[in-house]
Amino acid sequence: MKSHRRFQRIVFIEPKSTHIHVYSTVHIPRMGSILLGTILQEQGYDVTVIVEDMLRKHVTEEMVWQKIREADLLCISSITSTANRCYMWGDRARAAGIPVIIGGTHVTYFPDEAMEHADWVMRGEADETFPLFMEVLESRGDFSKVPGLTWRGGGEVRHNPDAPLPSSKVLEANPFPNFDLIWEANLHGNVASFAVARGCPFNCSFCSVTKFNGAAVRTVSAQRTLDMIEDHWKRYHPRYIFFAEDIFNQMKSRAKEIMRGLIERKIRPMIGFGAQMRHEVVHDKEFLQLMREAGFDRAMVGFESINQASLDLCGKRETVEQVEFAIKEFHRYGIKVHGMFVIGFDTDTPQTYKDTLEFVKKVDLDSFQLMLLTPLPGTRDWHNDGFGDGRRPLLTRDWSKFDGHHMVQVPKLMTAYEANWLALDTMRKFYSLPRAFARLLRGDWVEFLMRVEGHFLIRKWYHTPENRQWLEHLRRQLEEPKEELATKLKKLQRRIVVAHTEASLAFQETLERFFAELGVKVEHSRAGLGELVASSQGKLAGLRERITEYLMDKGLLKRDKVDFVVVPMDLGSATKIEPLEIDAEAPPVIRLNINEQAKVLAEQCVQLALAYTDDIVAAAEAFRRIMLEQMPQLQPAMAVAKR
Repeated sequence: MKSHRRFQRIVFIEPKSTHIHVYSTVHIPRMGSILLGTILQEQGYDVTVIVEDMLRKHVTEEMVWQKIREADLLCISSITSTANRCYMWGDRARAAGIPVIIGGTHVTYFPDEAMEHADWVMRGEADETFPLFMEVLESRGDFSKVPGLTWRGGGEVRHNPDAPLPSSKVLEANPFPNFDLIWEANLHGNVASFAVARGCPFNCSFCSVTKFNGAAVRTVSAQRTLDMIEDHWKRYHPRYIFFAEDIFNQMKSRAKEIMRGLIERKIRPMIGFGAQMRHEVVHDKEFLQLMREAGFDRAMVGFESINQASLDLCGKRETVEQVEFAIKEFHRYGIKVHGMFVIGFDTDTPQTYKDTLEFVKKVDLDSFQLMLLTPLPGTRDWHNDGFGDGRRPLLTRDWSKFDGHHMVQVPKLMTAYEANWLALDTMRKFYSLPRAFARLLRGDWVEFLMRVEGHFLIRKWYHTPENRQWLEHLRRQLEEPKEELATKLKKLQRRIVVAHTEASLAFQETLERFFAELGVKVEHSRAGLGELVASSQGKLAGLRERITEYLMDKGLLKRDKVDFVVVPMDLGSATKIEPLEIDAEAPPVIRLNINEQAKVLAEQCVQLALAYTDDIVAAAEAFRRIMLEQMPQLQPAMAVAKR
């Protein structure tokens, strides 16, 4: 018999993304809420788990809210792209007097932000800490004794020391996740997911798994994993089973034991099994043979790039040749490949998109995922590359756009608009209807349906007004300075003055060649003008008093002689050029950000170029051509990519 507690009715919610994304039609719940809910249920609590992406079609948001209103405690699971919706539910519940605790990857790195929408934040993995939190909550005990908890005490927000990661022994002792806790979802014949290992030793720059789950791999034993899968198989008969661990082949002997067990127990979903793994697995022929015999439909492999410079930059520890060899070997054993790629690295150009599409077609990749490089909290990109502390600019802090489909940062050799549009176009070309029907003609109805689904999903993404508006926003960022300059330049002289600072001398040839490509003559002012503008830092009153002597420099600094004065200088993380009106007789002054950490020179040079051309692509190509010639370290990598 259940004992009554102050917080008897517990509702967990996994909010949905507000945008269409690559997995919009494949509803796989994250396991945290279900596992923690099961632990609490075994302790006598009345638990409901709401996975918004899995709700039946008839369920409305108001129905979800009515279910939440029944709760004594609302527990919210966050990732970065769902953070805004997590906060919405948190605000709504607290306004109704329902206490709220938020956990998950996003709030682990932003606990103070999350505390604006919650009563508590649980940081990190919570297998052991969440039950302890409930004990303290029920007994009105001391929250300072709960590792990994952020809470309010003494009128301030307090952050307890991080909790140690649960050991393999703890994972082994956890109960089987009770999927029956999921409210208003159809589990029969659906997709099942099992998180039976945690941690990754590779720590790729764009991935937060190593930071959140640790470098050491912790596992549930092969036998308990098989028992868990068999129990679920008998209950729900899923059509597909996915191993939600980062590298299935990291501990090969365990993975082989699992596959042998699947064969022996005759567990065979209609479509099959899937697992994430690294390319090295193809060197183990026994592993591949077991995959085929066990009914693995495909390997999900994070190849990330076919640009070797990008692979090296993110620390992937593989070569393009290894990527190609792996796909061929999987296919030789009759195993399909879902290739996962990331694009938008500082070493990528539009050619990388073309090369990637040609490559995946050449190797007959079965399914294809192309995500935009997104500096997520917890990644090396976020913490080491300057996004976290503002040294490198983010184009938005709207977390809903941190989903890999919206460009939220500026790559070094492309504009953000180019990077976003080309990713969409590349996916569109892969998931074309003719390519889908080509698979049907080969008798592969599964891949046919997946490609048709992908085709319409991409169309739907593009035709969603909010996504179209984002692409338009990125394009407008490039064009706005042109419109502002147009009000100041009555007639284009196609002549500019570059007033160098000491820091910008290295860019002298780059700028001269870039503007020459646009048919613009560059004059270089005598020493002092650039430093004067830089030192003024926008204090126009002082600048006007002192600039007269420089306006006579070469007789060019008159509005009817030159179009504008460019001052290359360190502007921190500024992404947009803003013309400064110095004097009625003087041309506008434009400060160009050459900060190496910000890496926005390409974006700003294109903004300037649009004063002379309407062709964004041509302007960007001109800049890249010059930059690549001056970056010999990229030439071998580009050659490999083109091959």
